[in-house]
Amino acid sequence: MRIGIGALASLAGVAPAAAIELDIAPEAELTLLGVAQARDGARVLGGLDARVGAEVSALAQNGVRVGLRGVGALQVDGRDRIGFGRLAGQCPVAFAACASADAGFGAQNVRSPATGFFAGGDLDAPSALIGAERAYGFVEFGWGEVSFGRDIGIAERFASGGPPALARGLGNAVSVDVDGLAVVKTIADPSGVSAKITYVTPRILGLRLGASLTPRARADSVDAANPENGADRPVSFQPNWVGEFGASFARRLGTGPRLSASAAVTHAADGGAIAAFDGWTQASFGAQIAWSAVEIGGSALWSDNGWAPSGRQTWSAEAGFAWTPKDWRLRVGGGWTEDQLAGVSGGEANASLTRAIGKHLEMGLGLSFRTRRVFETVNGGLDRDQESSVTGLLEIRRKV
Repeated sequence: MRIGIGALASLAGVAPAAAIELDIAPEAELTLLGVAQARDGARVLGGLDARVGAEVSALAQNGVRVGLRGVGALQVDGRDRIGFGRLAGQCPVAFAACASADAGFGAQNVRSPATGFFAGGDLDAPSALIGAERAYGFVEFGWGEVSFGRDIGIAERFASGGPPALARGLGNAVSVDVDGLAVVKTIADPSGVSAKITYVTPRILGLRLGASLTPRARADSVDAANPENGADRPVSFQPNWVGEFGASFARRLGTGPRLSASAAVTHAADGGAIAAFDGWTQASFGAQIAWSAVEIGGSALWSDNGWAPSGRQTWSAEAGFAWTPKDWRLRVGGGWTEDQLAGVSGGEANASLTRAIGKHLEMGLGLSFRTRRVFETVNGGLDRDQESSVTGLLEIRRKV
């Protein structure tokens, strides 16, 4: 819903400023999830994601738009995590296979910056998280758009790939992971929601370029975070001076299919002065083709995890197919992630059926099979353990 102040003033018989049109666009979204899971027995779980905010902008007669946007979020999914990843298995640092670093508290396990997984330590994360997801200003003009403030980086903003499954609880880089076994993430978000400056060009012949710079990425949003280091905590890469460069392409071929694709490269310096970490580089790519009611797409991510010794990289890929006849949407897909730094590998296959009810309500059913391999200690030694689950989801989303 968008409210034009100039139009309201005209209806009220008040002459608005001739050179400026002021708009207020409130936004709100509530997503509820119910989960039935088969994992070492049956259980029923629940979660929610609530977001509320507004955008206020002024359009000058010369075509320049200036605005502010703010969004807050509350998220509950009942698992101990900060950002996407969480504790996965146990890999004592005494074993050579377990990556460790010293942040001034002795040798500790390492948290993978690409996924957020770690195999030892505790982040003391609550099950309910509150965050300021957006708080930035922007200027749109003939040469593009400049934004400044608390926002996501250009790599995440441009990300494309397989069609989404459920809005929050199923698919790639899920926001709400109630069963705690989500592992697939192909979105590069090294700066998360942090104070940054971003520039995006106009779209020319379908192509749009962008760049963002984040001096200090200490993201603490509900979906991504770079927690501080400390005793009994996994050692985390501390991203400073995060540069992100991306390209986005979207174009319809005559009256035929619509093509979209994105690519991004990111690099961050380590602000924690930890010898085991070096500059952190990521590359991501995604593409999708949509024709009539059919969408097919996929995406991939590579990360060197900022690890100074060779190896211990992260690879991730996903793909999906969706069919949307009228108000219904059927989607099938899956993906795989190999995180060598955290010692986690796994994937999922999923399917979902959603229905739009009116303009603001959507209901969906989802089914997923998730599996991953992690390190565990067995009889004083180190072994690999397989964790799997079959999960059914009910998601109700209300958006205005």
